[in-house]
Amino acid sequence: MKESIYRKLVSVIHDYRTWIDVLDADRESTFSVQKGGELHPVHCRVLYLVAKVPNSVYPKGHVLSIPEYKLDSAVRSLKRNPDFKSRYQSEALLYTDVEDIVRIAPNHFIKLELEPSAIDKHDRKIPLFAFSTHVFSASFLLSQEEVQTVHDQVLPAYGIQP
Repeated sequence: MKESIYRKLVSVIHDYRTWIDVLDADRESTFSVQKGGELHPVHCRVLYLVAKVPNSVYPKGHVLSIPEYKLDSAVRSLKRNPDFKSRYQSEALLYTDVEDIVRIAPNHFIKLELEPSAIDKHDRKIPLFAFSTHVFSASFLLSQEEVQTVHDQVLPAYGIQP
């Protein structure tokens, strides 16, 4: 996997996290992979994720590991979709693409449940659609000060009670 794509994947998981976050993305390990009836060692990076809150079968603090070669395999599978392939080649992955990669990559099921509005929870810019109003476009991001202005002045001007 290209370094820039790997870093984007890690960044998206961290920025849009809900119940799981990136613990480590730079540690390497050696795995045995069966190919042609023989075991071959593969040395690669491993993406370690940690459950920040209990979710499904994963208790708080549970660590999940996904070797990079499995992420590569998931990407190859998803590239059959022309839209995904185009976004991958232009390095413009959506958070839903990252969810799909992580869901397909491991032998076990990991549903990241990423949320664009999760950026708000981590002291970053807040997506405007977090206000759940039709007046604004979801494509704009606001700083904390701008959010307060919208909350105090703009919403009431449109007859929307915050």
